[in-house]
Amino acid sequence: QRNPLPAADKEYIVSTPRLMFIMRSTLEHPTSDLPYLTADPMLVAYWREQLSADTQFKIGLCWQSSLMRDQTGAIAPNPRSISLTQLAPLAQIPGVSFYSLQKMNGTNQLQTLPEKFVVHEFGPHFDQRHGRFMDTAAVMKNLDLVITVDTSIAHLAGALGVPVWVMLPTVSDFRWLKNRSDSPWYPTMHLFRQQEYDNWDRVVQEIVQALQNR
Repeated sequence: QRNPLPAADKEYIVSTPRLMFIMRSTLEHPTSDLPYLTADPMLVAYWREQLSADTQFKIGLCWQSSLMRDQTGAIAPNPRSISLTQLAPLAQIPGVSFYSLQKMNGTNQLQTLPEKFVVHEFGPHFDQRHGRFMDTAAVMKNLDLVITVDTSIAHLAGALGVPVWVMLPTVSDFRWLKNRSDSPWYPTMHLFRQQEYDNWDRVVQEIVQALQNR
């Protein structure tokens, strides 16, 4: 390890993937009861009031994962991320409104959207006054659906037990397994998988179709 953990005050040091074996977790019987996270009730009530005027089908969007850097230190594309403009076909669906759950990197894309693709923001104090993800969790409980790439937003939505659709690249993390559209860890989650490297067109088309058939 680059930064080895100090041995003091620790009985065991174990890698995260090994925990599944130690906890005897299986695909049929995951060890955690869901939901295993809850949003602050007062914040849930606050955001329910803030969103009460919107009677449409409310969708939270997160399109960019963490930044990556190449061997020279320059910023490199993250295969998990999608451009927000590539999600513009979702705007053709009537009766739907969109809200940004994006953190920091990627929020600049909100300024260059097509006129008919409106994605609402929650303002500069979002997740600042009550702690990280506190507002996000409360907002999620007031949305009808979360659509996100593979990032913390996906896991938060799954742990809260809210409906969430996750867009995965061709080579995805081991936890999402292979050749399946559901997740044993998060029963409210649906997976949309890339079929061709760095081509999100089919994924977006499948999401549009799924929304039309909801």
